[in-house]
Amino acid sequence: TGLTFDGTNSFISIPDDASLDFGTGDFSMEIWVYHSTVPLDTIADYLIKASVWALAGVTVGFCLYQWGGQLYVSIRNGTAAREANSDAVLFSINTWYHIVGGRTSGAAFMHVNGAAKAFTMAGAGDFAANVDNAIALRAGWDDTAARRLNGIMGEVRIYNRALSEIESWRNYQATKWRYV
Repeated sequence: TGLTFDGTNSFISIPDDASLDFGTGDFSMEIWVYHSTVPLDTIADYLIKASVWALAGVTVGFCLYQWGGQLYVSIRNGTAAREANSDAVLFSINTWYHIVGGRTSGAAFMHVNGAAKAFTMAGAGDFAANVDNAIALRAGWDDTAARRLNGIMGEVRIYNRALSEIESWRNYQATKWRYV
């Protein structure tokens, strides 16, 4: 029901494409994910179209990841990152989750298993920043070994619009039979 990521060297890389350049517009990232053994106090990048700042400086782009069991949606504007992080721990190991995160009208949103989740904004960047870049989209992997997914990723969809909570719930209901 998905692709297995070993937390070391397995990942998916999709070459840069203009269809993934959302500028300052709305977009959504939708995935099914299962953490099998990774301690949730580490970072696991789900989808990233930017370089990690520890190695390349802060680049322009976007990222969907978990850290400490919390969901993060990050926008990077070239000098800083603006991030929405869930107010509560949402994830545990050995459980499938349907995740949708992105930007709508310059603001963050996140849904887990079809329901909107409360979040806090952090960082100095602008969430409405232009995210266009020439970097590949990666799933399950980042430039540093500390941010790689150890688990399974199911369906992945990226939209050039924001999904509503109702659309997220419908997608969750339509596909959960494969995972739950």
